[in-house]
Amino acid sequence: PEYNGVMPPVLNNAMAWTSRATKDWRDAFNEKIVGLATHSGGGGQKGLQAMRIQFQHLGANILARELLTTYEKPLNEDSAISMINQLDKLSRI
Repeated sequence: PEYNGVMPPVLNNAMAWTSRATKDWRDAFNEKIVGLATHSGGGGQKGLQAMRIQFQHLGANILARELLTTYEKPLNEDSAISMINQLDKLSRI
């Protein structure tokens, strides 16, 4: 979920501690494939941008497609299936 325009503090904290768990702080995220999604009572786009910046900083490869749902905008199942298929395909490379 989005938290006041950024990613939730618990996610940020988990990423920070994970990045400190190895000798090279990027080991846990470097070249990993990441798909971003959020559900927000507000806009949600700022939360996705914050996550994209954080994962890029940690060296992850982030899909261009994002999933964003709100109370007024339900999940587009075709987009979700496409994103899952892309993640699956890239994970096999």
